[in-house]
Amino acid sequence: MKLTRMTFFFWSLMISGSVLTWGSQGKAKEPPPVKAALEVHEWGTFTAVLGSDGMLLPWYQSGLTSAEELPEFVPSLFSIPVRKGAQAWTVRMETPVLYFYAEEATDLDVRVGTQKIAVTEAYPVGERISTESQTGLERSAGVQSSWGWKVRILPPDDAVGKLMPKVGERGAHYAEARAVPDAWWVEAQGIDPVDGTKRREVEKFIFYRGAGAPDMIPRGWPIGDHKVMMRRDEGPAYLIRVGKDGLHWRKEAPREEEKQENGIVMEPGQEDGLGVEALVQELEVDLARAGLTEAEAAAMVATWRTSWLEEEGLRILEVLPRALVDAVLPLQIRPQPSKLKRVFVGRWELMTREMMARIEAEMESGQEMEVVVDRLQELRLGRFWAAAMELLARERDRSFRMKTDSLVNALQTLQNNENSESR
Repeated sequence: MKLTRMTFFFWSLMISGSVLTWGSQGKAKEPPPVKAALEVHEWGTFTAVLGSDGMLLPWYQSGLTSAEELPEFVPSLFSIPVRKGAQAWTVRMETPVLYFYAEEATDLDVRVGTQKIAVTEAYPVGERISTESQTGLERSAGVQSSWGWKVRILPPDDAVGKLMPKVGERGAHYAEARAVPDAWWVEAQGIDPVDGTKRREVEKFIFYRGAGAPDMIPRGWPIGDHKVMMRRDEGPAYLIRVGKDGLHWRKEAPREEEKQENGIVMEPGQEDGLGVEALVQELEVDLARAGLTEAEAAAMVATWRTSWLEEEGLRILEVLPRALVDAVLPLQIRPQPSKLKRVFVGRWELMTREMMARIEAEMESGQEMEVVVDRLQELRLGRFWAAAMELLARERDRSFRMKTDSLVNALQTLQNNENSESR
């Protein structure tokens, strides 16, 4: 499978055009005020599942898993049309958080465009922005829908921090993002999702997540049980395999002269001897180079360490281009910060042909369903089972379609021959 340079050209043109529309046209119509002492840093993850055919797979989760659980005080936004557990989507936007730094208490209007990925949970909760309430900057950039927060940021030593809700056993990994001492408090007036009363919402950041189907080009795709064709790009990427024999990984960071190459075949294993802690350190360094502080980078890796580095499977982690993040998830903050860093990781979970063959063999073994389920549990696919079954069904459909196409061609050839003979 080859990704041509023409594909890259159109993809880059699409992203560049989206960012320019958001920036240049918006400034011409409504120049936002700039807060010189305001700095905002954001990190988040786009998670997608990729089949052995190189195509994205729609997937869903019918229940909560460790990676999905959130503390009780973070409500699901049932009033919006996207429910992550009730509908299959190709991309999950997981745990974006916005940290704020300033010199004085400041009121902010924060908005993210949601036409490509809808917000499904948030804290502070915020609200859907109606078309009538959109700014000229949003309208000129073609933003059709957005989710927003009106918050006040306060210094780290402010007593408002005592109101921050505690995190219990449920969604314990959520608390890792709070380990950024210099980040300012975020305060908002919200509505209790249970009784509808007003409540003060206090946190170290703005948290939100969601699901959608934006156009994204995968960094690589499986071509064997452990082998992957990796696309060359500017940002660093990690090929990771976790199995019964432990963690295996390899980093891809192409040199300048290699970036125009179509791709490289990779297999995790060259850095086997370095172990998990070395991989954690590498990830933190790359996230900091992309724009996060050391504390923010450590908080991000700590949040996702179990999911990224301990869940069995074959995956790619890459630091995504900023232009892609802006195109998929437009962000507007008023007053405008003097510095805005957005560092997102793309997580590509890979489904190999060998894995599909194992699943298909078990399903056709003639065993009782309970036996099949027990055997398939050995694959440890967790929340990605729906994607695996989607891929299997798609491959079976494709195989059947090839047979029917061949049959049609054979029948048409026979008919043409008979017609020729009859003349």
